[in-house]
Amino acid sequence: RRRRRADVALQVSWLSQYPSEHEMLFPPLSNLEVVGPASLELFGASEVVKLNVRVNINLKSLTREQIESRRKTLHLESLNFMIQEIDRDLHSYLNELLEKHRDPKLYKDEGNGLAVVEKILNECVELRNDHEARPDENYNENHLHRVQVKEISNIQEIARNKLNYWVMNAGVTKDNISSISMFQVWNLESGKLWVKYNESKRAARENKETEVRVRQCAVNLSKFLGYLGDDVVDQPLGHDKETSLMHASSQGDARLTELLLDAGCHVNFVNEHGDTALLLAARNGHTDCLSLLVERNGNPSHANHQEETALMHSSKYGQLECVQLLLGLSNGDELIRQKNKSGATSIHLAADNGQEHVVLFLCKRVPLDVFLMRANSGKSCLHYAAGRGHLRTVQLLAEKGGRDLCEIKDNQGRTAEEFATKSDFPDISDHLRKLHLLDYKLDRGGRGEESVAD
Repeated sequence: RRRRRADVALQVSWLSQYPSEHEMLFPPLSNLEVVGPASLELFGASEVVKLNVRVNINLKSLTREQIESRRKTLHLESLNFMIQEIDRDLHSYLNELLEKHRDPKLYKDEGNGLAVVEKILNECVELRNDHEARPDENYNENHLHRVQVKEISNIQEIARNKLNYWVMNAGVTKDNISSISMFQVWNLESGKLWVKYNESKRAARENKETEVRVRQCAVNLSKFLGYLGDDVVDQPLGHDKETSLMHASSQGDARLTELLLDAGCHVNFVNEHGDTALLLAARNGHTDCLSLLVERNGNPSHANHQEETALMHSSKYGQLECVQLLLGLSNGDELIRQKNKSGATSIHLAADNGQEHVVLFLCKRVPLDVFLMRANSGKSCLHYAAGRGHLRTVQLLAEKGGRDLCEIKDNQGRTAEEFATKSDFPDISDHLRKLHLLDYKLDRGGRGEESVAD
């Protein structure tokens, strides 16, 4: 029986001035419901967990411990469901395998097969127990949570592969199948496929193999690793509809990127944001993947739904090597002049984010007229840097653009100096003011210091 709130209270009706009322005294911090996520905050020299609460007598409210373990609970529930699916799948797959490879002399029959299935399921349960024993922090920290998810993401194929390993190898029996884990079997089988794929690539370079053979080996390996479906080459994955090729390039996995391209994945496929694999590689600074995608006819001019290109993203996020690679292409001059929905160029975005090393390279590489281009708001790249307080970037741009750049006014009639003053960056407005005075002195040439006084 669920306890009522009154069961944990002290009756103090005898203290009440109203005899008809029942008054109860509850322990401190009773009837509080946790609302919203927990957060860590500094309290002196220590970190404390901050919980937002409200008064609530709802008996179903979650405790702090339940809140903190919610992500782990969902992970374990998902794993339990996957194990149930594996149970059904392995029994079905066993019948399918035995129809083709039944051999009682080698103990490849239903009785031995069921024993092997049971051992594989036990291995899955042990994996589940191992995940349950891990602390909540392994699930609440995003980078650690990704490790737990990745470990079980392909577990159904891994379990099925171990059953196939038992059927196809004469020396593997129900008695010794447990001597090698299903993950070890997976690595062993994938290693064999990697060897075949690499050998076909080498033979193709020596004109001993056709491209068709390379593609077939790449498809077989990609399917085994779980990156390709049976019928769909560019099957979108996850909430943002990214393909395996997009995921590989955004993570900087050049070997997997090349494999998926060889398997026939479309290099210019887009996700729900309009991003391609090439754009994602540029954004994250993965030059090897970017170079490979360009070589395989990836479109560096492609713009996503915000009309931002690979060059814009690499400039915005300070990926200098990617910027250098893209500007070195035959259409580099065209790429640097492209604008996004706000009318900003790659130089605007680099300036806005204070990417000094990118701005320095662009100052050396890009002609002056590009620096004088304005966004839809009328702002120049100097406005963008000045409004964000990036002093060093302002110095580089002002040196490159000189008076022509410093005197550009936005749609509200403000120069970069005036915009810096409005944005409360006095050091930047002072620097630009001094440059203006210096230009004035040079214009009045020959009058020296008197020109300033005038």
